[in-house]
Amino acid sequence: MIGTLSVKCNAAHPEMALPVVYAFAGSPSSVRVLDVPRKIGKWAITKVYVHALYADSASETAECVLTGGCWVGTLAGSQAVGMSRQGFSILADGTDENGDDVVGYNLGMGDLTVLDASR
Repeated sequence: MIGTLSVKCNAAHPEMALPVVYAFAGSPSSVRVLDVPRKIGKWAITKVYVHALYADSASETAECVLTGGCWVGTLAGSQAVGMSRQGFSILADGTDENGDDVVGYNLGMGDLTVLDASR
């Protein structure tokens, strides 16, 4: 899967789930994260990462890289076919308005479905 997700609405309204993220078994997934809240004074997002919890309870996290206003991260993927409720998260760290470190902003969460790629 190579997909783009905007987190503008989800970061502001945590009750709104991200769209379902789909991937194929055995295939990496490259995620592009757009509309991460912008810096205001000393408050800033300095790190974004994507987290996947798969149907077999295995999990992985990929740190994203900021490129041209878009945060990009790649998950290695899973062989486990199935759906995981709230199995995909976009998380962030940064600094607050006083310049102090903040860890663990949740910018959005939604279901993750790994599809069977066999023919």
